[in-house]
Amino acid sequence: MPIFPLRYRSHASYHDAPRSFGYTRQNSVRSHPGVDLYAPAGLEILAMADGVVVDAPGHFNCGTEAVEIRHAFGTVRYCEIQPGSPLKRGDRVREGQIIGRVGHLKDVSVAADMLHLELYAGTESGPLTDFKNPPFERRKDLQDPTEFLDSLLLVTAPGASNDVCFAAFSERPASAAPLQY
Repeated sequence: MPIFPLRYRSHASYHDAPRSFGYTRQNSVRSHPGVDLYAPAGLEILAMADGVVVDAPGHFNCGTEAVEIRHAFGTVRYCEIQPGSPLKRGDRVREGQIIGRVGHLKDVSVAADMLHLELYAGTESGPLTDFKNPPFERRKDLQDPTEFLDSLLLVTAPGASNDVCFAAFSERPASAAPLQY
């Protein structure tokens, strides 16, 4: 079973605007094509499952990069990663492998550093960004990752206590799977 891409869930829920999927941005012209998982810059980002790197490292936004990985459940674009990921197209990754670290957006004001995550069904081909496909400007097989993320196990750092993990977030959806330690 896939795992949550960070070692904790933020108190700022990805269910709520402006972090949520579909939130209207840029004067009601564009919808948010993923979810924002608030996390401190430098936090490790984990591969959610075994997979193959489709594109990496790729420029994303304001001095950050993106890594695209095809997993059995679909393709995930992990975004707003610190520059310098060692991954490249064709690399195989294992579930839980560190694929990058949360980056910091430059020259823009945001509420927090974050992992921006997009999920694709894998039924289409070509680049994930498609400016001719409003309102998300993404490939047609883009999916809302919210329920999928809710179902994933949270894997803490080796040696972390339950108290540390529970202190790291204050909201946990009732539908979420039990925590894994």
